[in-house]
Amino acid sequence: MKAIVAVNERGIIGNKGFMPWHVPEDLQHFKSLTLGNVLVLGRITADGLLNRGIDLPGREIWLLSASRADGLTVEQIKQKAADGKSVFIGGGAKCYQAFAPLINTWHISLIKDSSTGDTQAPEFVLDIISDKDPQWRMVSRDERESVIFFQFDRVLSNSRII
Repeated sequence: MKAIVAVNERGIIGNKGFMPWHVPEDLQHFKSLTLGNVLVLGRITADGLLNRGIDLPGREIWLLSASRADGLTVEQIKQKAADGKSVFIGGGAKCYQAFAPLINTWHISLIKDSSTGDTQAPEFVLDIISDKDPQWRMVSRDERESVIFFQFDRVLSNSRII
């Protein structure tokens, strides 16, 4: 599995179910990576998109939610992902936490912004960005005016990438 997250300089990933910034470059990056793939969203993130009238065409959306009839459990998503589809975990914080052990690639957009919000990135995401977690290796870094795009891959103890 892969994960994709946008986080700002304060470690914020959301505010009221949505990102508190608008960075078109990041939106295009998100689209280019997730188009044609499965995107797993938590209920709060999915509702935040829906409440703003945002649709994500060209992606198969799997909703992680125990409280909604159309939602799936973590176990159901694991089983469906075993079919060989390319699966991106798209947030929010609880979704990243639930799938962290299964994620082998992180696509992290560091937004050059200091907005406040109500949802902080999980600490392990911040550790990956700051190179505090030895199980992750940066494989790409692309700095732009308003965002830095990173890709980190999980490294096994014998230095092979999963």
